[in-house]
Amino acid sequence: MFDIDLDGSTRRRLHFFITGNRIQRKQDRLRTLQETTMATSFMM
Repeated sequence: MFDIDLDGSTRRRLHFFITGNRIQRKQDRLRTLQETTMATSFMM
């Protein structure tokens, strides 16, 4: 019982960590895209 509960919480934490990394990476990509667009429009 204890092992199953511990395994479930560990899996949940790992899943949250992975999805959090994926969201962070997506936000970084969006920010880079916005900065590139702003720099391009500024040079025009």
